[in-house]
Parts: sequence; C-alpha cells; structure tokens
Amino acid sequence: MVAWKYNATYEEPPGSIKIIEREGDGDSSYTREYYADGVRPRGLMPLQEILTKAFNSADDKPEISPQALLAK
Repeated sequence: MVAWKYNATYEEPPGSIKIIEREGDGDSSYTREYYADGVRPRGLMPLQEILTKAFNSADDKPEISPQALLAK
C-alpha cells in the first residue's frame, strides 16, 4: 500500500476536494477539515517504484539507476 499525503489548504482553490479526517471516538475525537488540490507520496519508496517502472519502460536506458538518483 502506498501512503499518500494531501496537499492541504484551508481556502478552496478551483478543482480541489474537501477532506474531512476524523480521529478518535467519544469525548476525545478530533476532526480536521481542509481542501486538497493534489497528493504526494510519503517517503521515497513510492517515488522509487514510479522511477523504476519508468526507467524499465524507457527505450533509451538512463545511465543512472533510480536508487542512485534518490540517494543524491
């Protein structure tokens, strides 16, 4: 499973979606509401998977591997 983070803003930009996150239950519940206009992966593993697939499907193979690229 890929963990994604929302690009959060508290104003409503065009094309955004409203996100309502609820945590906890009973008296100790917490609700966070915001708008999201995109997502990004948490950490580098999803990016490495995307780069690996892209590099493998490329006709001209890059001179650097995804692992080496992310290590810089």
